[in-house]
Amino acid sequence: MPSITIFGATGHLARPVIDAFLAAGWAVRALVRDEAAARAKLPAVVQLVPGDLRDAAAVARALAGAECVYCNLSIRPGEKEGTDGWRWWIFEVKA
Repeated sequence: MPSITIFGATGHLARPVIDAFLAAGWAVRALVRDEAAARAKLPAVVQLVPGDLRDAAAVARALAGAECVYCNLSIRPGEKEGTDGWRWWIFEVKA
């Protein structure tokens, strides 16, 4: 079964993506900061990986075996690019 890892799985834009991949027979894994909140929002078949994007080990666990990634991240209002937003994360993951 193919698998996808979702970053930002509890966001509004990720849910249709999750539903589409599940309907197509994919295994879906999500890196989540709050397991209880994520479990309340996401289908029970989604595998939750506890952690944060700033934790390289958690990101590695979430990505293990995944064939693709959907990244639903944004920069919060007032947040500067390159500090705690998605651009910072992408540069860190590339390293």
